[in-house]
This record gives sequence, C-alpha cells and structure tokens, in this order.
Amino acid sequence: MQGRPFLGAAISEAIAFVHGTRDRMDETLETTRWISDGRYHLVRSFDTRPPADQQTLLSCYNSNGELCREIRAMKAAGSLTDTQRKLWGDSRPPVMLFDTQGDPWCVRNLASDPAHRERATKMLAELE
Repeated sequence: MQGRPFLGAAISEAIAFVHGTRDRMDETLETTRWISDGRYHLVRSFDTRPPADQQTLLSCYNSNGELCREIRAMKAAGSLTDTQRKLWGDSRPPVMLFDTQGDPWCVRNLASDPAHRERATKMLAELE
C-alpha cells in the first residue's frame, strides 16, 4: 500500500481530507471509517450495536475494575448523564460529525444538525 505524508515538513501538497479506519482492537470489534478535514471529524459506524467505549464495558481485560463496575451499575440504574450515555449506552449513531475546534472532546454530534447537513453529506461522499 502506498501512502503520502500528511503531517510535517515532508508534505508535498495540501490535502483536503485524511482518512482512517478501525476494525478490531484486542477482543472488541469495531467497524468504523472516518475522515477529517483538519477541523471536522466524521465517523461512519457500520455496526451500531456496541457502545462507543467497548473497551471499558465489554473488554474482559479492562472491565473488571471498580470504575467499570460503577459505570455498569449507573447504566443499570438509568443514572448516566447524556454525555455518559454517548460513551456507554446500548448503541451508537451510524454517523457522527464533530467540530474538533469548538468541541475538542468530540461530545456534541453535529451529524443531524441542519446547519452542518451539507458538510456531513460532502464528507460522507468523500468517505465512500
């Protein structure tokens, strides 16, 4: 596979988008593709069933600690905040769009925001 530099002094020309992928990490499955224009980050999830943070809740390796037990107890009690449910809910949206400048922690999904519809459509087309 051939690539080209997208950071540092070796960049030969400006690029519009950087593409990425994630398919598996340890025993958790992840089927996502993403694209970034340097400010906006779009993630396409092909399997929306696992929570965004599988490593915490589902991993045999990480999930036995006190914090993970507390998160699962809060989830069972229905006491997770909206932000926490985005990480540890029962599913994830198929498309997520984040403004990494205004929202560096990527908490606010702009994919369904009418003000960002054109950007999301363009980025999804480029990703495809």
